[in-house]
Amino acid sequence: MRLVTVYNKEDRQNKFYTIYDNLRNETTRRVAKKTQFDEAACMLPDANILAFIENDEISVRAIRMPNNVTLIDNLRPRIATADSKLNPA
Repeated sequence: MRLVTVYNKEDRQNKFYTIYDNLRNETTRRVAKKTQFDEAACMLPDANILAFIENDEISVRAIRMPNNVTLIDNLRPRIATADSKLNPA
């Protein structure tokens, strides 16, 4: 099993899901919740999608990006720097 989802409820006011990657040996993502009283969740076997309950809705979050170079390149964050003070990035 590569990815494990852990529901952290130590702090009753700030519950969240932590996604742990066994291959990298580190936490890869943290998914916050809006409501703090529902604890039901489900993760797909390929670990791409996490579904959980918030109020009367089911929230679905993408956990891992698909292994597609074009998609990953288009969605990665870009940081622009200005050459001068008059030319903002």
